[in-house]
Amino acid sequence: MALDIVAWHDRTASDHQTQYNNARIAGYSTVSLCIYGDANDPRFAAAMVRRPGQTAEQPFFALNGAGLQTEFNNMAAAGWGPLVITGTGSTNNPLFATIFIPVPEIPFTRFGLTASDLISLNASNMSSNLILRWADAYGDPGNLRYNAIWVRNPDNRVWNCDGVDDNYATTQERFNALVTGGGRPVVIAATPDVAELVAYDDSQMPFWQQWVGMTSTDYQAKFNTLYPQGLPPIRVSAKGTGSNARFSVIFSQQEDAGPRSFRTSGPGAAVPGIDAAMEAVMSANMIRGASVAVVAGTRLVYVRGYTFAEPAYADVQPTTFFRQASVSKMFTAGALYQLMDDGAMLPGTNTLLTLDTLLKDALPNIANGTPDPNWNSITVRNLLEMTSGITYSLFATDPGVSSTLPITALQMAEFLYRQGLSNTPGDTTQANYSNAGFMLLGLIVARMRGAADYLTGLSTFLNRLSITRVRSAVSVATAQPGDEARYHPRPLLTWPSVMVTGQPMCTMGYGDYNIENLGGGGGLSAAATDVARVAAALSATFKNPMMSDGMIQTWLQNAQNATATLSGPNPWGFHGFDSVHVNSSTKQFFGEKGGSLSTSQNGVHFEIDGISTVICWNGATPVGPVWFDKDGMYQDLITAARAQNWGSTDLFPTFGMPAFPVRRPVPIPIHNPFPLASREIPSHMLPQTGPRKQG
Repeated sequence: MALDIVAWHDRTASDHQTQYNNARIAGYSTVSLCIYGDANDPRFAAAMVRRPGQTAEQPFFALNGAGLQTEFNNMAAAGWGPLVITGTGSTNNPLFATIFIPVPEIPFTRFGLTASDLISLNASNMSSNLILRWADAYGDPGNLRYNAIWVRNPDNRVWNCDGVDDNYATTQERFNALVTGGGRPVVIAATPDVAELVAYDDSQMPFWQQWVGMTSTDYQAKFNTLYPQGLPPIRVSAKGTGSNARFSVIFSQQEDAGPRSFRTSGPGAAVPGIDAAMEAVMSANMIRGASVAVVAGTRLVYVRGYTFAEPAYADVQPTTFFRQASVSKMFTAGALYQLMDDGAMLPGTNTLLTLDTLLKDALPNIANGTPDPNWNSITVRNLLEMTSGITYSLFATDPGVSSTLPITALQMAEFLYRQGLSNTPGDTTQANYSNAGFMLLGLIVARMRGAADYLTGLSTFLNRLSITRVRSAVSVATAQPGDEARYHPRPLLTWPSVMVTGQPMCTMGYGDYNIENLGGGGGLSAAATDVARVAAALSATFKNPMMSDGMIQTWLQNAQNATATLSGPNPWGFHGFDSVHVNSSTKQFFGEKGGSLSTSQNGVHFEIDGISTVICWNGATPVGPVWFDKDGMYQDLITAARAQNWGSTDLFPTFGMPAFPVRRPVPIPIHNPFPLASREIPSHMLPQTGPRKQG
């Protein structure tokens, strides 16, 4: 239902008082108020809404600083807090207007702040789970002061108010970055510098517009156009005198975003224990989207898309694509072992690709410059076991590679060729998780398959498993396909983009690193259903299209040996898995692979002839137990999956992938439960605090 709002601007104090009184009599409540112009003859702009229940209000339309403090103290003592505080006039002699309403808790309120004060309080209040809900600026150009009100943040929204006095060009650039990255302007204030303060949060609401720098006539014309479309003004701010006044306005169909609800989608009957575990993690971490795929032996037995979001938010489906981050390494390692199983030769030679193949022979085309003296002794095994010494970060190095952006994967590989190594290749005491090393392995896959890029090189591996929902992840938000999960980074930050020359702002996770170039180290996007195909193939022992049973055993044995014997600064990620173990009772392999970006988190847990899971989130899970820990929600989920009688269910054909051939009758008996490994959690599976880390 459209908002019933009345609004006015350019009104004198007496005219504004009359308009306000009439609106109150008619049942309206204040949503926005601004005082602007000459403090001796101010003008007012306001917007008031009629709700089912009218809010009690106490207005004060002409207060100096001492008067504002006195009224704040008096009203707070009576349980009333400020809804708005707006000011005009000089830095040292301002005039304020304010509205108080009854509140259960007096909000954190300040006036007369410098820009540095405001920025500091924004940071500290954000850490205290408060959110900025009102701000205004006044004072002399170049010497501004700010009023601000912070309130409790019960639904844990992430927010951003980095722009407190942006010129119009910067305001537009920040708007473009944050809105395409999932932000929405919720607070706006024109400043006397002919600039803007705009605060954003990550709440999702479909119909709104923001306009800045409008003249009075412009604002009236915009109002006349948008109001009939159901977009009235809910925030109105102005600064300047007479014809020089400039207006900044947020028009919206709603006052605020609607409440979140939990929704599921997927075939077959729900398994409450699985769904409840997913809901618990999503609600605790305010994650809007997730998917899960459960495999019993070689059969896909349960898939769900989960949504915990506002009403208009697109529901996640079982086939929704998610950035896979370092789960991509499992695909890269699988493709390499498949090549070795095929007896593939290095291009132009009669030399087999093996674990002992030298990197310089497998990837001679990246030689450009002078390498580390030990570079030419790096082997494929060293890269798979994180002992190559190549640990240089792939994040935000692009401007150092080339001034023309974006760079190519080849340019990044040539850059890595010129960097120093952190250890002698193959040192079993110096295992150090390396995205860069697996990025190079991805290029080896491409070259071995005669392909121009990693994804094309991976196509043989994917096609043999009938996987169709794996593709290159996309960095730029506006280029992402419609069937991709929407990502909501925490915190909501802007960063220089590495995807465009000149490096304009982008939202963290949407161009601050080139995810396409991560390739074999973390550059895939995929649906949980199709990632589950690889987990299932590990248990297939008859006519396995992925590779021979013997090569699968070799792959897993190598990973298990590395897990048991290698040590170092960051000792995991071996042969495409974080760890692989052997169940003491069944003598079968089990293990996991995780991935984490500022935008997303993923996990694969596999058990040969047991219950395997693939889980994708479009956010991070810092609240509650770490996902692969032996306690907490994941344990609840896998316990529910193990307890379920899956019968002969196999959903792979439902999603376009044939059932794996079996020698034995179905259903496959599930062995005794595989224990979750009791171990230190790899740092790349812990919540990340910035845009630079990925695992």
